[in-house]
Amino acid sequence: MTTALPTHTIVIPPLSSASDVRSGEHFARGNTDYEYKLEDYFEVELRADAPGSCREWETQMREAWDETVEITKLAAAGTEMLLESKPAESREEAYDEWVRVEQIFRALFGKYDAKVEGKTLASIVLNRLQELLAIHLQARKRVYLRCGADYVRYIASDSTDPRDIGTSAEGKYTIAKPSQAHVACPNGAWVADGIPQEDSVLECEPHKVSSGNKPQSRWCLPMFNAQTTRPPHTALVMFCPRILGDDKWSLNSVEPTGRSAAAFNFMATGWLHEIGHYGLGWIDEPAVDDKGKKLPLLNGHNENTYGWCLATNLAQHDPTRAIKSPENFSHFATAVYFGNWYWGGGIAKEKPEKDDFDPIKAYQQHVQKAVEWPSSGSDDASSDWPDSPSHGSPAVSSGDELYE
Repeated sequence: MTTALPTHTIVIPPLSSASDVRSGEHFARGNTDYEYKLEDYFEVELRADAPGSCREWETQMREAWDETVEITKLAAAGTEMLLESKPAESREEAYDEWVRVEQIFRALFGKYDAKVEGKTLASIVLNRLQELLAIHLQARKRVYLRCGADYVRYIASDSTDPRDIGTSAEGKYTIAKPSQAHVACPNGAWVADGIPQEDSVLECEPHKVSSGNKPQSRWCLPMFNAQTTRPPHTALVMFCPRILGDDKWSLNSVEPTGRSAAAFNFMATGWLHEIGHYGLGWIDEPAVDDKGKKLPLLNGHNENTYGWCLATNLAQHDPTRAIKSPENFSHFATAVYFGNWYWGGGIAKEKPEKDDFDPIKAYQQHVQKAVEWPSSGSDDASSDWPDSPSHGSPAVSSGDELYE
């Protein structure tokens, strides 16, 4: 069962000038007027020996969530600025910031004043950025937050439905033939230990499983930073060993000058991507090439929009899909956060692109000259992934993208 999106939006404080956006003074960590505590949004497991425990990474998780909130709110403030008149060039700081945000927006969503169903792209994006955080507070229960995936296991189709434990239906139904209250999983299901039984089913196995066999695991594969499950099953975010063990997970761990946006491999970037999945029900949009044509199948599967290159392709050729693409939103917010650099061409520059720049061509020209981002993890990851209704944030390489 799905529910309507909430009408509640976050109250964004008024901006006295565009320089407020660049400094981030309204949204600095520790600003108690706009505090978003991790536990208010997530049911996070911090007991040391519990399945899926994040105890070892507690400080990292809290700081990454702070960064996620910060980039989302800065992106909303920047987008709100685009809805106002373009500042005069004599207001140098305000003018420069408006141009900076507008070029990032153009690269990842299209022209800010273009209209879809009577609304400008900027107004649509602003509303959705606000919803990305507000959705948590409208939910019936908090989203589960776990680390790793060793607590996830497969149960066969004839297994007793664990969702009925403790109810009058306990023991009467199987996972393949459940009560009317639950979704049927004819091929069996993936369940999470340590989560209340009624919420323990993360997703149905999508493929037929031969008797006695166990399907291939689909959780925290080597190329994943994070994964998400969502309604009609349990809403859960899991961060994977790849990003948990990377000492460059923070937005503040690197200096961006000359670096490509293809390698926005930060926890906050991935976290915002995942909120798009479990919060707003977005899918990873099928990718298109620089001509707008759908990319050929990769290992028998659709290639999805991951990384700056494909996010830009999507925005230039189909803005209606870009404005519901988790990758476009997470990359937009990350680029806006790095306030001393112009990212319209997909690389951190000290000067903006030309007024009439083509985001696709600009990226193609710049990426060959980009400085590599430092990383403690390997950028070599398999692209052989199972078809799955769950969603993941893949890690990206310093040159081009890797795909889920």
